Amino acid sequence: MKKKDKENKEIKKYLAEVLSHNLVLRKKAEENNLPILVSGYVMDKTGLISKGEGVPPEIANSDDWRIFMHFLSGADVFFTGMAYIKRVVDKYRLLKREIEKIQPFYNLPAIGYFMKKNVAEKIRQRYSIQDTLFPFSLSKPDNYPLSESFEHLGRWRKENGFNPEYPDIVITTSGLDKYRNLFESAEFKDIAMSLQSEKRGVFIVVLSNQNPNSARSDSHRNDLLDTLARMGVEVVFAKGNPVLEYLRRQQKKNSLPKIIANTTGPRVFQSFYQAAKESGYPFLLHLTVVDCEVEVRSDKGEKAVFFSSAVLKKSRSASRISDWHEDLERMGFVLKDKTKPFYTKNILGESVQQRFFIFAFNCDNCLD
Repeated sequence: MKKKDKENKEIKKYLAEVLSHNLVLRKKAEENNLPILVSGYVMDKTGLISKGEGVPPEIANSDDWRIFMHFLSGADVFFTGMAYIKRVVDKYRLLKREIEKIQPFYNLPAIGYFMKKNVAEKIRQRYSIQDTLFPFSLSKPDNYPLSESFEHLGRWRKENGFNPEYPDIVITTSGLDKYRNLFESAEFKDIAMSLQSEKRGVFIVVLSNQNPNSARSDSHRNDLLDTLARMGVEVVFAKGNPVLEYLRRQQKKNSLPKIIANTTGPRVFQSFYQAAKESGYPFLLHLTVVDCEVEVRSDKGEKAVFFSSAVLKKSRSASRISDWHEDLERMGFVLKDKTKPFYTKNILGESVQQRFFIFAFNCDNCLD
């Protein structure tokens, strides 16, 4: 058997194990009536997770994304942030605009088929994004900028009786007014209405000390809240931890989720970790470590963001792979599983080696 074929077979085996873990987690959460928190990151061997917007292309790869999606496929709720929502809305707007330009040519006998298939597909690839809003869904807005669909995981959820069938979405933000134009855009409305059509809850958790009642007395703010409500979006004002605030509201509705996933950056990771510490929630962390060192060009405005400093709030000067491992242990995380190294290609087409790790907090028997 060729080395690549053998590695593909082993990755498929690992994907199957991840799905089995998801079912075990759900059973544990149900038995203990205690939600389980999950999160994940990809980083280089020095612990770098970003050098600007999104994952650096040197470490971004389809194998990591595929495994992360399998890891998330057991979740009832996805937490995300406004930076990601803004990126999705912007790409969606640009994609729709470009597709609309070529649609008049679709019915021309000579070039219609070519424009519809080849040109449109290239435009979709240009504006595609690794999506955490509709990855498992069969229905999504037309011309939505989805880079890769995982509809088979949606079918897997249905076969295993998941309720909700698709994850709810919780968007965290420091304020509403500065995103008024985004929330009132046709693209955000399309996304919200598509989520609602799948009977998925959509929440915006506003991290603010402002009294929500005083916010509602302001007519300008009240109009925006009414607009969001018509889209099926529920706004929650959180004075403390957004995860705990969301869970308190869901508990009052007798609708406590079993598994909650963080699909965004370090700030929400900190909220997950604090919620786990304060309330005893089990917390699983999936890390992909790519065996390379990402170059950061400060002269191009790039800024290195390391796992230890951004996620763990630790000042960091050394470049040793053990740093993040030791920091996690000090925080109370325990290594539960790791794979041998796998070769893959990053999105630049370069061959890189990576390993997958699962760490657990308050979760000694979660995967047993």
